[in-house]
Amino acid sequence: MFFPTLYALILLPYAFAAPTQSLDSATLLQNGQDAQTLNSEFQSLTVKDACDAGQMACVQNSRATCEFGSWKLQRCKDSEKCFAVPSLKDRGTSLLCTSEAHALSIIQASGVKGG
Repeated sequence: MFFPTLYALILLPYAFAAPTQSLDSATLLQNGQDAQTLNSEFQSLTVKDACDAGQMACVQNSRATCEFGSWKLQRCKDSEKCFAVPSLKDRGTSLLCTSEAHALSIIQASGVKGG
């Protein structure tokens, strides 16, 4: 069974435009902590792991969606990897193909320490 936290934490649509309403600092911090947790869980996830239809994750540095019980990978550009990052608009996280430095800066902007 795959990590049940994905259902609660991954926000399917993502946008990094300026938020129309600002998040309170506690929610932004929680989003950052959730992103850290997901990135930790994603490190051990492989394309062969079981999943439930509709789940999204970072699998082997690629964005992945579960279709019919199998991970379907969308490869990131050569210089990028998939990361969970805190949503800046709503409660939750998003998946983003970006550099590790950029993902780290987004995560740290939420108030958490580390990546």
